[in-house]
Amino acid sequence: MPAVVLAATRRAVRPHRPSMEVMEEAMEPGFAVPGGECENGGEMESMQPYPGATRQGWKPVVAIALIYLLLAGWNAATRKPGIDEVQFANPALDLITRGKTGTTIMSGWGARPEVPRVDSHAQTYTYWTMPLSFLGLAGWFKVVGFGFFRMRALPVLFGLLGLLSWYFIVLSITGLRSAALLAMALISVDRAYLDSAAEARPDMQSAALGFAAMAAYLLLRRRKQGLDRAVLVSQIFIALSIFTHPIGGLALIGVLLLAVWYDRAALRWRHILVAAIPYLVAAPLWGWYISLDPYAFRSQFFLNLDPGHRLGGIWNPFSAFAREVRERYLAGMYMPDYLTGVRRITAAIPLAYAAGAVAPLLSPTFRRMRRQWLILPALAVVDQGLFALAEGTKSYYYLVHITPVFASCCALCAVHWWQTARRAGLALAGALTLLVCLELSWVVGTCVKDHYRTSYLPVVAFVRQRASPDELIMGQGQFAYAFGFYNSHFTDDPMLGYYTHKHPAWIIVDDRAYKQSFIGLREKMPVIWTYVDTLLTRDYQKVFSVPEYDVYRERRSPEARPPEAGARLH
Repeated sequence: MPAVVLAATRRAVRPHRPSMEVMEEAMEPGFAVPGGECENGGEMESMQPYPGATRQGWKPVVAIALIYLLLAGWNAATRKPGIDEVQFANPALDLITRGKTGTTIMSGWGARPEVPRVDSHAQTYTYWTMPLSFLGLAGWFKVVGFGFFRMRALPVLFGLLGLLSWYFIVLSITGLRSAALLAMALISVDRAYLDSAAEARPDMQSAALGFAAMAAYLLLRRRKQGLDRAVLVSQIFIALSIFTHPIGGLALIGVLLLAVWYDRAALRWRHILVAAIPYLVAAPLWGWYISLDPYAFRSQFFLNLDPGHRLGGIWNPFSAFAREVRERYLAGMYMPDYLTGVRRITAAIPLAYAAGAVAPLLSPTFRRMRRQWLILPALAVVDQGLFALAEGTKSYYYLVHITPVFASCCALCAVHWWQTARRAGLALAGALTLLVCLELSWVVGTCVKDHYRTSYLPVVAFVRQRASPDELIMGQGQFAYAFGFYNSHFTDDPMLGYYTHKHPAWIIVDDRAYKQSFIGLREKMPVIWTYVDTLLTRDYQKVFSVPEYDVYRERRSPEARPPEAGARLH
């Protein structure tokens, strides 16, 4: 794929020519470089038609978009429910069902024992996440109805928005369709991007809105007297992104860099007021929602925000960067502990991305000939620095906010050296082709395994066939899709009744949530861990097991349980 896109660059640039001639020859007719000089004291010149803005010119864009939709849709159809998906879907479903925004699957005190009343309030109002994370889903459910795969279709579509946004971002910065198409192609097969598109967490929605903000700024700023509009529209997208997930603020940094890079001479104080309009509209609406239950907001929001943990990297930057590599990139995404042998080659993906971001900054030739392109590598470095310092959870979920800019940097490198040093360009084309093959084999291999049908559904079928209607089932919230969100005989409680005194007949233990929770209990809450371990080994027996799930059945009826088992609240 990369070699085909690069081959479409018909005129090679000879390295001995002056840089301005190189830029002119690399540009296709009818496109204005974003960094061009402003006339009349900073007034923007009109945007000319995009190169290839014809039915023929859009064919490769449509082809790449279809490849993305195929991969993202396949991934969404074969992935088992994610740990957090149900917790974002639950308030959306509750809004269209009861008119509330409760996370109804939470079990009393069970999920958050350190703040005993959080969960009881959360069953009416949800504040631990930003409101658009579930309002968007609620609106989607109103249109298409509630369902597991219909829920996942929304992030797939947001992923398409993000993909098209990056096409216009790179096209606006370089003026080259080859660079824009290559960036789009690399993003369309990126595993982190496809994983985010396949799960109904708010990460893809937040990221796509942020990418749309940057694209809108670059598209609108070139129109006559369009800077005010560019600022306003971009900030509307960023406000939507932030009120979906706070990490959407990363796009604000991107737009600020673009504004300073291209329009610092044209920016005026009024643009600050224009930029503030979306936030002045959104803040009172959020305040009204908070006023419905201020106690629940304080308990949920600040507990989940945990600034000491999330922002801790600011006070210890060296540790933060080491954790970024070790926890987010390696253990979290590209080289987890369960990978062995040749499968660890996926660690080459972040190395390729890092090289794509650093090489332009270190290459004198690139800096001289492609000065306007340097905004993307600079953005990658800034975003990664903020990620390391200000996002302390080190969750791989958030990679969707940053891998597209790294992939775009790789595309810029390939196009530049393809045009200026053919041997180096051929080598880069080969390397990117191998990168695409690696990403595709990883994604396709996971889809073929189909964990949804080979692991999740067998567990559901086993328990359904054997559990009586009055028996309590305890398991991770993802099983609410099977047993119901308003089912009093299903609950999510990783403490297994330690605080709630509930006695399940069935316990479903998954590798990602409950087993990891048990590890945390063993390290930080040994008393509760002793209770959980005793419960599973003495009072329950494992009756079914598939990859990633174990099902436990109570050895005797709840009436026969030792009386002290339900009285362990200290």
